[in-house]
Amino acid sequence: PPPPPGLPSGFAAGPAPAPMSHPPAPAPAHAPAHAPAPGPAPGPAPAPLPVSAPAPAPAPAGKTLMQAIAETSLLVHQADDLSRQNFVAYGRLRSRIQDAATSRKRALHLGPDQGGAIPPFWAPTTTMKPPDLPISVARLVYDAIVNTPPPEPMP
Repeated sequence: PPPPPGLPSGFAAGPAPAPMSHPPAPAPAHAPAHAPAPGPAPGPAPAPLPVSAPAPAPAPAGKTLMQAIAETSLLVHQADDLSRQNFVAYGRLRSRIQDAATSRKRALHLGPDQGGAIPPFWAPTTTMKPPDLPISVARLVYDAIVNTPPPEPMP
């Protein structure tokens, strides 16, 4: 059977509830009073104000349309040349960075197991003998003071 009016579709009408055998309980004393009824619904929002189109920029004084076109064309060509130069410079920079990264990687993996030789240490391979200096009187006096034993006590 179709649902009774007022029930959404998909809900079946069941048996009517049994009448209550006792009266409803009184509301608690602390229950708030009924709220006032809602006011009228707000109306539609006001329409946005019409936006006027921006005024066209005034033409530069003393220039004709052909002069402005020629100047714009010149700026376009300069921008194109600059972009080409930037593209070439970026390619050079990118290749230099890649070369540096490759060289760094090879340097870090340099060793006998990678087919490379271990770089030598910066230690000197020969030692220089200090030059022989002539013996001075000051050196003789210093050696005599340092190397002479103290005097023996008298008996």
